[in-house]
Amino acid sequence: DAVKETTTAILNVSADGLTIIGLSTSNSINRPTSITALQTITFAAGTLKITKDSSSPVEQIFTPANGVLLGHWKFEAKNENLQLAKVTFTVRAGDGGSGTTQSGNFGTLYLKDGSTTLATGSIVSNDVVFSGLNLTIPASGSKILSLYSDLTGSGTQSPGTLAVWTIKSDTT
Repeated sequence: DAVKETTTAILNVSADGLTIIGLSTSNSINRPTSITALQTITFAAGTLKITKDSSSPVEQIFTPANGVLLGHWKFEAKNENLQLAKVTFTVRAGDGGSGTTQSGNFGTLYLKDGSTTLATGSIVSNDVVFSGLNLTIPASGSKILSLYSDLTGSGTQSPGTLAVWTIKSDTT
């Protein structure tokens, strides 16, 4: 979970701290007779929220093919623009266990922003790390990033295995 720091600043104008005189008339106007709060501004650190996007496939049966969609993830920034520098995906057994899956079923993996390939990688110890990214996630906005894979050919795949892809960590 992100650390949230919030600071609030209130600008006050004291009754005797303001003098207003008309440029063409030289008339002065009535100033506030007491302290007047003008505007409250809240400052907070940027936060990143990552969720599986609703457009992600729920369940798929894979056969050997290139460029197979594994899922979509929504990256949402709050309070300021955020730069995504690195994201690590992990694959685990999809049978509800926390064990490993047959990572040999997956060849090259691709991280995409729409049709643009941001990075490629391979599975090492059930993780694939995409680093060297310079992706801006706009404040109060989001980006949908997608994970694709070239699935290995017959003889390499382990039939009947289940795999679940999740985000292990990110660096902004």
